[in-house]
Amino acid sequence: MTGFASEATTESVNFSGKVVPSTCTISSDSLNQIVDLGQAQTGQMRAKGQGGKTRFFNIDLENCPEASLADITLEDTERARMTEDPGKFLVNVGSARGVAIDIHYLNPETKSDTSETLDFSGVIPLTKVVNGKMYSKFSAKMLRIANATVTAGNVSSQ
Repeated sequence: MTGFASEATTESVNFSGKVVPSTCTISSDSLNQIVDLGQAQTGQMRAKGQGGKTRFFNIDLENCPEASLADITLEDTERARMTEDPGKFLVNVGSARGVAIDIHYLNPETKSDTSETLDFSGVIPLTKVVNGKMYSKFSAKMLRIANATVTAGNVSSQ
């Protein structure tokens, strides 16, 4: 009887892929908004945290993948200039002094304001996507920062 020997070769199958973030787009209604903070008198800003009236605005997302969660990262490009509570407020680049802009996220599940001012160095976790859309409501107001002297003038930030 004759035997046959064969050489075994080892082959492999390789797999590769990539996980990418779920992305949404900002709805056209939310782009280039101007949130009117109204007027506040310097006398209304006698102590840290005192300020103008609260104003509400939305940042709505669309074209989101279903059954996903989304986050928004807010960035204040002027934040490095803030000497009082850096990262906690939007820096006022208008002519008024001693004033910043305070932003809060309104949680739609609890229908309440977040307990703290948004931290502009982090991410804001939002609620789940419904029908490819996500609706986010925020509040904003101008306020006095620390022991700064408040002077009259325009308040603005981008």
